[in-house]
Amino acid sequence: MINNELVSRDIRIKIRAFADHLVPSDIHDAWEAQFEWPEDFEANSYQSRDQFDGWSNSVDWTIREQALRGLYVFQDLVEAVRIKELDEAQFKALLQGLERAAARSNVALGQDFLFELPASVELDPTSFRGIKDPDAIHRYLDRLRRSLRDDDSELVIGAAKELMESTAWVAIDALQSKGLISQHELGKTPNFPKLLGTVHGALGLAPGEVNVDGIGGEHTKKAREGVRKILSGAMQVANGMAEYRNNAGTGHGGISASNLGNRHARLAINAAVLWGDLILATLQDPHAPWRKGENA
Repeated sequence: MINNELVSRDIRIKIRAFADHLVPSDIHDAWEAQFEWPEDFEANSYQSRDQFDGWSNSVDWTIREQALRGLYVFQDLVEAVRIKELDEAQFKALLQGLERAAARSNVALGQDFLFELPASVELDPTSFRGIKDPDAIHRYLDRLRRSLRDDDSELVIGAAKELMESTAWVAIDALQSKGLISQHELGKTPNFPKLLGTVHGALGLAPGEVNVDGIGGEHTKKAREGVRKILSGAMQVANGMAEYRNNAGTGHGGISASNLGNRHARLAINAAVLWGDLILATLQDPHAPWRKGENA
């Protein structure tokens, strides 16, 4: 199982060591400034560690917004310990342990004890609800994040294309299980454009199959045309990634060094996220038009 937590358990344990030097009300106030109190959590007013764990365990550390708010809490807790009457050597030892945990977790401990999360790439987490086994997508997302952190533009472009290909195969697997794609239709060794076309067709995302039932009246025709152009563009973006990767990304050797920069990497990331979100959101949408043929 892929661990997608943005703030490691190692860091959280080291912060808990700081919390041991605070009273429960200090910990309560720091968490409550960023989060609502968990309804099912009963704070033990005599145990600072239990107070910390109750809050920390209520955070979904895989969601960037929650992780960032949790890091604000950590900043406040470390600062609260610093201004306590704590032996300087003891505080330094706690801080060194925290710095080691941060280094192992590939995050930076910046000024004023605020952690700086590395650059990240996210797909809408709600889009994974209808997927039986999203680990393959998470694996390629993690690879893409690592290559972005390493400032390796060629590897980012290659990983972005792999993320799209993995997303396509996950969608195909789900659609095959519902009898909406046959192996004959897919072929034995489908190339990337074939995968894309098959997924778009099965999900009703081909430009000629646009559905805008939610918009009525005179606007329907114009809305349909607008959506058709967007879907056609999304398809072109996805197909363009294959060419982009073949000529600029990893996977093929060359005789000259690349001069690609961060903007080229961001272009690939944005293309992969745009297409991946479109496919996964449509796949899990219970009202998507493709579901009319489900289990037919």
